[in-house]
Amino acid sequence: MQANGVLAYFTTLALFALGWQLKAFSPARVYDLFGEILSALNIFSLLFCVFLYFKVGRIFPQLAAQTMIAAPRLGITEERSWA
Repeated sequence: MQANGVLAYFTTLALFALGWQLKAFSPARVYDLFGEILSALNIFSLLFCVFLYFKVGRIFPQLAAQTMIAAPRLGITEERSWA
């Protein structure tokens, strides 16, 4: 199944509705804080990219040269090295 985004979208909607019905949170509160939520996610993603840049690109560059290719449904696993 190639359309994983559609499944993730409907799963998110279902969990949102379930959390609302169980009174875990208020959708109005999420709406009010949406700007802050987006800002926090953007800052986290930027810091995470900087962390990965230094960890994989500068400190451990050998990790970037190797990757594992796996397709468990087809029984294919192989390791390729581009170094």
